[in-house]
Amino acid sequence: LGMPADALDKIFDPFVQADSSVTRRFGGTGLGLSISRKFARALGGDITVESELGSGSRFLVRLAAGPAEAVAWIDGEQAIAEPVEVGGEQTTDWVFPPARVLVVDDGPENRELVKLVMARYGLSVDEAENGKVGLEMGLVNAYDVILMDVQMPVMDGFSATQALRDQGIEEPIIALTANAMKGFEQECLNVGYSDYFTKPIDIDSFVAKLAEVLGANRAAVSNEPTPLRFAQEQASNGQIPRGDAPITAALHGKGPQFAQLAERFVARLGGKLDEMTDAWTEHRFKDLAELAHWLKGAGGTVGYDVFTKPARRLESAAKASDAQRVDGAMRELNALAARVAGVILSKPLPEPDAMSAPPNDRADAATAASQVAAEPVISRLAEDPRMHRFIREFVERLPDELEAMQKAWRAGDMDRFANSARWLKGHGGTVGFDVCADLARDLEASAKDGEVDAIPPLLSELASLMARIQSIEEPAATLTGETASSTTGG
Repeated sequence: LGMPADALDKIFDPFVQADSSVTRRFGGTGLGLSISRKFARALGGDITVESELGSGSRFLVRLAAGPAEAVAWIDGEQAIAEPVEVGGEQTTDWVFPPARVLVVDDGPENRELVKLVMARYGLSVDEAENGKVGLEMGLVNAYDVILMDVQMPVMDGFSATQALRDQGIEEPIIALTANAMKGFEQECLNVGYSDYFTKPIDIDSFVAKLAEVLGANRAAVSNEPTPLRFAQEQASNGQIPRGDAPITAALHGKGPQFAQLAERFVARLGGKLDEMTDAWTEHRFKDLAELAHWLKGAGGTVGYDVFTKPARRLESAAKASDAQRVDGAMRELNALAARVAGVILSKPLPEPDAMSAPPNDRADAATAASQVAAEPVISRLAEDPRMHRFIREFVERLPDELEAMQKAWRAGDMDRFANSARWLKGHGGTVGFDVCADLARDLEASAKDGEVDAIPPLLSELASLMARIQSIEEPAATLTGETASSTTGG
């Protein structure tokens, strides 16, 4: 947007915006530039700006990098192809008291990583593959903390946690889930969970929380990065091979135990993707969503973050029975898997035009699909009277937000488009319309990533979804006194 000359110095002051209207439109506290300039100056440099109102701004960041002649340079392709080896011994930054931990998760990768990390801190770890087994173990053994997944076969985490609390178990139970939806944390707390972590797990914050729960003490920390922390930084920084380059996990080369964990994931990946292909071919959308949910959490856990985003899109599309988006996500996942050494896909994806219905019974499948599409979408919080007003307000505002998104899309204003999608994502999850929030997350990501071709079908799906969303009816007014007479007197 550009700024007037008298605003150029002010914007580096804390809590100052060049224009209050910018704050109202884009948000922000006025701290970002102030903090960034302090970082730059601490590194021997500075941040300056040139701007012209109505034309835009150019920020220049200078850092004291030292003489370039003394630096050994490598090109980008080499940096991607050759993982950097990190020296230094593994050191812990916490000293835990003796404690016993139960990890309940249907994903072996998640259990193994947590067990591996906890073992390095001297903790005793037991495992359970579903909520039923976890409940049985939690009732007969004394655990200092239980880490409980939410979505599991046989018995889910909500049921197991509620049963443990009903039986008098008071020890901390921490939720582990790939569902990062706003409002879901409160659902976990309502059934008895003590805290909540999303998968892929951020190990540093995860360990810090366990240290708080178990009363651990800080220890001296080596200045050199540990293999685990370096691996996680590699993944979180998005250092993912592009194009046709091979994909490897950040945990490879960081110790044999971590490498084995990543290799076990790779050994399962081909079979899981074949199961997804079967579910997709047979239009078993519920099974497909569950498999995508597994991949969304398991891939990031072992350092294959490249699978997380498309797996999330696949889960959202499968829940919405959106054949077009499912097909796109499946092809993206299969293309990524083909770049992972050791993954064998034995079942090719069907051609898109063959997926209008399952081959064995196209007519019945088409009828079933139309019935699914016609079903009303109801908030998962519809039974909570305290949420009724917020649900109504959300549903009433939806048409305006959709119109705003469509206008922004036609105008090519991706910032405004992303802001509307962000509103839908946050508020949709808050009031229990998770399918809206999932779809809005894809819309926001597509706008931010410049994936313009993906936006029109997503907008069409949002418009179709809005027609199915069911609000909460206002309570009937009690007719008394003047109201009653005016109603009956005609």
